[in-house]
Amino acid sequence: KLFGNYTNLGTAEWKNKSEATMMQRYGVRHNWQLASEHIIAENTAKEIRVKRWNDLFMENKSLLRLSSHVFRCLKCDNVFCYYGSHFPSCHICHPVKSIYSSQRSEFENEMIEEIQKFYKGKIIENDREILDGKELDIYFPDAKLAIECDGIYWHSGDLKPSTYHLEKTEKCESKGIHLLHIYDSEWYEQQDVIIDRIKSLLGFNKKLGARQCHCEKIENDDYELFCESYHIQGSVKAKWKYGLYFKDELVAVASFGKSRFKKDEYELLRYCSKAGLSVLGGMKKLVSHFKKETGIVDVVSYADRRYTMKNHSVYGNDIISISKPGYSYVTKNGIENRMNFQKYKLKNNPLTKDFYKDELTESEICELAGLRKLYDCGQIKFRI
Repeated sequence: KLFGNYTNLGTAEWKNKSEATMMQRYGVRHNWQLASEHIIAENTAKEIRVKRWNDLFMENKSLLRLSSHVFRCLKCDNVFCYYGSHFPSCHICHPVKSIYSSQRSEFENEMIEEIQKFYKGKIIENDREILDGKELDIYFPDAKLAIECDGIYWHSGDLKPSTYHLEKTEKCESKGIHLLHIYDSEWYEQQDVIIDRIKSLLGFNKKLGARQCHCEKIENDDYELFCESYHIQGSVKAKWKYGLYFKDELVAVASFGKSRFKKDEYELLRYCSKAGLSVLGGMKKLVSHFKKETGIVDVVSYADRRYTMKNHSVYGNDIISISKPGYSYVTKNGIENRMNFQKYKLKNNPLTKDFYKDELTESEICELAGLRKLYDCGQIKFRI
């Protein structure tokens, strides 16, 4: 390691020793970028790694990777070295007691800061005792709620096994803990939606009874705007769209369509409520209204286990099936649905067309193109 191992030192002491080493090796002080350029010149093979990092994370506007182990904070312009296996964090923007504790990801630090603005209960961080050796990033013992902050780079490809997230979810469920897996890309793109979900699970949302509301059909534009604002997965095309109104205010929406996977079956595609509001019985009322208006009786829905606890779901406990973990692809554009990378589409996909060969599989072509698989926790199919 270029600057030695100072993980047991305080931040100030580590910085002083690191700068002393910089002076000794390169004759510079406070000029880490010059050192990083020297490193790149001697290790040109690592330029691809640096470029890939910046392609993936520059959208976050937080860190620029200068070389294999040198980063520039785009918030305060601090340049620092980092050798850990987690997402690096600027020591100025996120001061800590030691380099070891700074291994929390930047978005994990930001999430805790946002939660502490409204939640004053106990928060346990980076615990390995609760899950018998497996780490929990954030845990709220009073609410039996936990959050995993998953960086899409470090949790994709060969860095994590395909069952990694599922195993942690099932371990939590066995202890009665509701675990949320949040990707860093979701945090940076939909922070308000995520915070609202956490507020709801911690009991901070205002509650409204569905009996005080009435159902109406809504226009597609209103439906899409509402879902894009309040659903973590945004909107999706749907044949039937309904809104739940309190007086004249739209407080929840639900959409329905034919099943994507089974003939003669109908599916609840989206349900969400307005930020800061939990509509008690809202989904049930909208589903009942849809059944009454259409005459359709058999309705199912699929819940992502990254967000949904199997035995305490708003869908009830009428579970039809539970799927194995599926996957998406991590590209320079972020997370993309694997359906966009079906083999017959790869020949014309700008990300993969240069690597396409008839004799190769989808996975082999995508791997050659530098795309990484990101596995989820599977889906739960409910009858509602």
